[in-house]
Amino acid sequence: MTVYTTEFPNPLLEVNVWRKMKDIDLVAEQVLTRPESFRIPNLPGRDVPLRKEGERDGGRKGLSQKDGRARLLHDLVGIELQAFELGLRTLIEYPEAPKFFREELLKITLEEAKHLKLCLEALKRMGYEFGHWNTHLHLWQSVATKEPLLDRIVIVHRYLEGAGLDASEMLLNRLTGVDDPVLKQVLKVIAEEEVDHVRFGSQWFQKLVKESGADPDEDFKVRMDRIKHQVPARHIPLAKETRKKAGFSDGELETAEAVRVYFLTEPPLPRR
Repeated sequence: MTVYTTEFPNPLLEVNVWRKMKDIDLVAEQVLTRPESFRIPNLPGRDVPLRKEGERDGGRKGLSQKDGRARLLHDLVGIELQAFELGLRTLIEYPEAPKFFREELLKITLEEAKHLKLCLEALKRMGYEFGHWNTHLHLWQSVATKEPLLDRIVIVHRYLEGAGLDASEMLLNRLTGVDDPVLKQVLKVIAEEEVDHVRFGSQWFQKLVKESGADPDEDFKVRMDRIKHQVPARHIPLAKETRKKAGFSDGELETAEAVRVYFLTEPPLPRR
């Protein structure tokens, strides 16, 4: 039976977002070397209101208005927070993963924490705090304990973060005529650094699949067809050139587009 220590703070259990970022600086090395010391909760700690299942996310204002831009930053806080937590979760759940994979993933996780801080600080400068609007845990709930490492890589680093590349390109285009240099800079930093995060997933996925003797394009197609029922629907056009820079092959882009079309034409299934 695993015995969890109280020697180190656990950012996944902490409910305050600012303390979560402080905790990761304290335990980064221990997450790498002593992952068995950290418990993974069913849901990560939160002290902000969560959106109820089926609750409509309405009443948004446009990005030309301060309230609309603050809502966007608030959404980004929730996304970057879950990305940071998913990185920790993977490090804890897959201690047997290759050493270099885990070391690279820790760097990415710390970078997600940096993105989170950028969004929180920009939101605070606008006069808002995280929790002003309801948030969700859809990204966290997209993964499952004991799923194969390749599934986790596809879901987090290729599907969810790949969708982030698409969203960043769309949002930066929408902000072209908006006078908000701080928000634009935050989005540019995230967009540029997320390319490396997705590339990390692409390279490790393709490497591990080839080592198993399978074809990466075909494996990605089969795997995405199976897991598309457990991930959030994404409808916006693919940022194909950016995805290519992040390691997507032409065959994988065809699969990603097929999944997008599926979500446009099929009603969503109830979440697990």
